Amino acid sequence: NRLERAVLHGDRLTVLTSAGVVEEFNALTGEALWIAPVGNENYPSLGPACSDKHIALVNGSTLYVLDRKDGRPVSIRRVGGAPGAAPAISEKYVFVPLTSGRIEGYSLENLKKLTPWYYQSNGRTMVAPLATPQSVVWTTDTGVLYVGSSETPVMRFMLETGAEIVAPPAYRKPSVYVAS
Repeated sequence: NRLERAVLHGDRLTVLTSAGVVEEFNALTGEALWIAPVGNENYPSLGPACSDKHIALVNGSTLYVLDRKDGRPVSIRRVGGAPGAAPAISEKYVFVPLTSGRIEGYSLENLKKLTPWYYQSNGRTMVAPLATPQSVVWTTDTGVLYVGSSETPVMRFMLETGAEIVAPPAYRKPSVYVAS
């Protein structure tokens, strides 16, 4: 197995391996807090995305939402297509980018709700989206930046850059940064 991605959120480091194993560390001391195998080790895993309460990742075409305290699954559900990149997470929603250009939003407040709301964009979403306190931001391989509300399915705006965007957008209040 190899390290796929590590995310620092607060004083905790969350690590995902190529076999779908998630491990949470205390970033200040290096202490391992918990380990959770997720999904099928032979399927590709994308993520993790972290909030104060949850960790989200995709294994194959299944979205896993874990409790940040102990790594136990709080939600496991199939997504509506082939994932193109790691999910993004806000306080209330998990956003999964699909290769079709669709961004699906799954509620963290109502985990039993099976139907997501979504945004449809032009092109393929192959870069992890960004969740800010008010927005979900994503890009497509056609060089378009999209910004929608992270609370309700309302588009805010889109920006055509003229070239492919291959790096995830970044946020530092009050601005979103994207490289094209």
